[in-house]
Amino acid sequence: MNIEYKTPNPLIRGVLKTEDAYTFTMEAEVPDDVESGVILYKKGSSEEVLRIPFKKGITVGNVMSVSLTLNNGDNYDYNYYIGDKVVTDSYAKVINFSGKWGSKREFTSAALLENETLEEEKEKYPYLHKNPGILLSDNIIYRLHVRGFTKSATSKVKNKGTFLGVVSKIDYLKELGINMVELMPSYDFFEMPVKRDDHMPMMVGTDILNYWGYTDAYYFAPKASFASDKKRGGANREFKYMVSKLHEAGIEVCMEFMFMEKSAEYRMKCLRYWVMEYGIDAIHLTGVSDDFLKLVKEDALLGKTKIMAMNLNAEGNGFDVPKVRRLASYNDGFLKGARHFLKGDEDQISSMCYNVRNNPNNCANINFLSNNGQMTLYDTVSFDRKYNEANGEGNNDGAVNDFSWNCGCEGATRKRKILDLRKKQIKNALSMLLLSQGVPLIMSGDERANTQNGNNNPYCQDNEISYIKWTTSSFEKEIFEFTKALIAFRKNNTILHMPTEMRNMDYLSKGFPDMSFHGSNAWYLDSGYFNRHFSLMLCGEYAVDSIKRDDIFVAFNMHWEEQSFDVPMPRPGRVWKKYVDTSVNAIDSFAEDGELVDRSLVVTPRTTVVLIGVESEDKKTTGKHTKRKK
Repeated sequence: MNIEYKTPNPLIRGVLKTEDAYTFTMEAEVPDDVESGVILYKKGSSEEVLRIPFKKGITVGNVMSVSLTLNNGDNYDYNYYIGDKVVTDSYAKVINFSGKWGSKREFTSAALLENETLEEEKEKYPYLHKNPGILLSDNIIYRLHVRGFTKSATSKVKNKGTFLGVVSKIDYLKELGINMVELMPSYDFFEMPVKRDDHMPMMVGTDILNYWGYTDAYYFAPKASFASDKKRGGANREFKYMVSKLHEAGIEVCMEFMFMEKSAEYRMKCLRYWVMEYGIDAIHLTGVSDDFLKLVKEDALLGKTKIMAMNLNAEGNGFDVPKVRRLASYNDGFLKGARHFLKGDEDQISSMCYNVRNNPNNCANINFLSNNGQMTLYDTVSFDRKYNEANGEGNNDGAVNDFSWNCGCEGATRKRKILDLRKKQIKNALSMLLLSQGVPLIMSGDERANTQNGNNNPYCQDNEISYIKWTTSSFEKEIFEFTKALIAFRKNNTILHMPTEMRNMDYLSKGFPDMSFHGSNAWYLDSGYFNRHFSLMLCGEYAVDSIKRDDIFVAFNMHWEEQSFDVPMPRPGRVWKKYVDTSVNAIDSFAEDGELVDRSLVVTPRTTVVLIGVESEDKKTTGKHTKRKK
């Protein structure tokens, strides 16, 4: 074994494998009288083989390194040491850990692996480096927790709760119409222990499993316990395989990152690594500053990567607007507004019209109805309050107000009338999401009426509360089929997901404005305090690059009484046909050849109706526009 000391390359961290050596580079502030260096272990054990100290004076700032010539590097694991303290490399690409979920890490080391060439990698994972290249405005995002997505016995997959489990559900995702999967933290986070402190005095001295993954981590390594392959480097190989199969299916991959007390330099190196090594298409950053977001946005290596964050605004955050629209803001304002409107609260019309149209040119909005920190969509229409007692915090954790309504009975019920209302309310909510201009995000399970039994903060629930239920009741199947059909409708009509913001003007002289809002009277929006209904119309001719250019009229009535809508006269040669009615209690609420609608439309209580302006079979049909009220 040859040992060589060189002035470290300050741009490289962790271990770099070249043809003739392994170079170990550590960054740490080490006192002059303290020795530091590398520990080599016998593979898969804590048995030390050798300690190699770093040389004092051969450093760049707080960066030090040493190069070793090793035969069969796969036979070794490694850590760093600083005095008596043993430290696992925070830049480690492979964590040599049992991978057993929920166990404490009594001993952890990093693994040395022989690097595959890019050619070998492409042969194994031919789709890994082929980004599907989907426009942000065309994305349908599906957010999931890798373990919870398939851990339930009802998932009926072989490798439950793993990256391979996600692969097993790709056909399901394709059928639903998903073209981007967002993974909650899937790097090697520390799920145990999470010790409580004075901020949470009710649990002092106890250890709580962190199921979600918003904890410290080895951020460069895929999570070992999310992999079915328990061999050295198994998680890395399996993650690459998952990405390759998703790309093959035309589905992009987004990774969520929440860094705990890491430098900006570390964070940037980590994000670049995941994009270049694993081929991820998008990054969701949680809990980061505007300054760091600016660094990410302006980084050349991330120049084709979609960047997402909560309340991101390209101009407000001091960004230059990218030439390619790839920035997106998580919009919890949509969730609050849609839930208020759904349950029939007063003074919501103006807010919902804004939410439906909100689609900034420089930074897209990501709209969602639920997320990991709120009630599921089904629970939103089934509970009036949260039920977080299982978390052990006296029901004091989680959002105080979910803006939910139980439809007449708290929790589980067999009352058909209430179940039918809940089903209709879920369809109404999905219509708000998928017929709005922003990028829709579906929280996994919402498309099949998944429940968390009213728990709106199951961050520590590694059990059936958090797992997706893959049962197939008639209720669940109807919601799934509705979601699938509505996604297909959105995809087939570009006017529903335009790459630029609507102007509410007929600036191309098409006969209608690109988008217009109406109330009981055509061309007049009454946003009065007690109103709970409005409609919108989209002129298909403004989707200039689309083959399908049908006009679309959507009437939302969230009142407990029926409402009448005047329908604008269709464009010449076209007629209005009813396409969907959420009050229809059937597995298929859509009608390709629906009934003709003339000048008036009566919408039943708490119902959404969609009309499409299609070419008339009667060639004598002519349309005359009603006079627009100013």
